[in-house]
Amino acid sequence: MDHRWASRKEVNMDVMVYRNGLPVTRCKASDISSDGMFIKTGPLSYRRNSCLEVALISADGFDEVKLSATVVYSNDNGMGLMFRFKGSDVITVLKEMFLDNPQPRQAIAAGMVC
Repeated sequence: MDHRWASRKEVNMDVMVYRNGLPVTRCKASDISSDGMFIKTGPLSYRRNSCLEVALISADGFDEVKLSATVVYSNDNGMGLMFRFKGSDVITVLKEMFLDNPQPRQAIAAGMVC
């Protein structure tokens, strides 16, 4: 049974995963919502409730958005993450990531540190 509050959008987005501030792996997000996302990490996984930071990388590679997230579940394909800070700020950041903007933006950070 699915307990999501927000519907997910299918994506194929580059993501960099950080643990304790250090880069761990680059992978792909397969879906995302204002509440969380699924990242395809293959056999790499962390325990439930582990805190991570994910950097969503724009298609052009110039922008990234860092969000704190908690591992909700993991399987052989990847991990389901729940963003630690939800609401209008995350929605605004995600909308900015998907809108065309001719001027490169600086990295945007949203969320609370684990």
